[in-house]
Amino acid sequence: MQRNILPTYILIMSLFTHSAHALSVAEVMSGPNPPQISYNDNLPEGPHTVLDLSGREITSVGDLNSIPGIANVTWLDLSYNDINILPADVFCSMPQLRQLLVYRNEIRNISAGAFNRLNQLQFLRLDFNNIQSLPNSIFDNMPELKTLFLESNKIETLPAGIFDNLPQLETLHLNDNKIQTLPNISINLAQLNSIWLQHNRIPTIDDNTSNNLPNVDFFWIDNNQHIQTETVRIQQERERPHNITPDTINSTQAPYNLSSTTIVQAILFTGTLMTIAYCMHKKYKRCKLKKPAFKSVLA
Repeated sequence: MQRNILPTYILIMSLFTHSAHALSVAEVMSGPNPPQISYNDNLPEGPHTVLDLSGREITSVGDLNSIPGIANVTWLDLSYNDINILPADVFCSMPQLRQLLVYRNEIRNISAGAFNRLNQLQFLRLDFNNIQSLPNSIFDNMPELKTLFLESNKIETLPAGIFDNLPQLETLHLNDNKIQTLPNISINLAQLNSIWLQHNRIPTIDDNTSNNLPNVDFFWIDNNQHIQTETVRIQQERERPHNITPDTINSTQAPYNLSSTTIVQAILFTGTLMTIAYCMHKKYKRCKLKKPAFKSVLA
């Protein structure tokens, strides 16, 4: 019996045609059930004027600035779309923007000047894209940025000084990329306290790295090429704060010839096992784990 494959063929072609169609922000805003700019005072980060464009199959954002009322938006969600490029000045009509979510797209190219005029931006997610490289000055116009997600991209190298003009930066996520050398981090980043670099291709850590990380409390570096970690079992009660000192580590010397001033800090929780990596500091001090973080894993 010969099967009629025409309906299946039509269905496949219609799906392909639909996915290949370039859909702009303007088309979404003028289509059925368009998203609305709204005020939301129930967000964990505080009240925001929100525009949620997530999950709309948008491929182009070049006309974003033409949306009426866009200048008032403080929270913009463009996640879960098919955006492949962020052109220059794409957000220039949003000077009040404080939260920008562009994760889970197909971004390969970010133009120099894409983040122009985002002087109030505090939170930026660019994770889970296809970014391979970044312009040198891409983050120069965001003096209030505190949290930056660049994880799960295809970044191999980072330009020298790319983070130098982010004086308020506290958390930097660079994990799950293809980075081969430790990024140059300016000593001027006095607020930086957490760096995520696990699952890259970094073979070694220079002892001098500690000079540029004076205030970093957590430095995730596990699952890199040749960088070793130790695993210890935490026996203390979960209801008390927990201290980790070199006495809790099976080995007395850090691998890869780090100096004796190296501080060991908690990196990754797995059940009751804690993976330890080495975090460089100028002098030894105890590493305290906050109880909520500890309980959230072991509870």
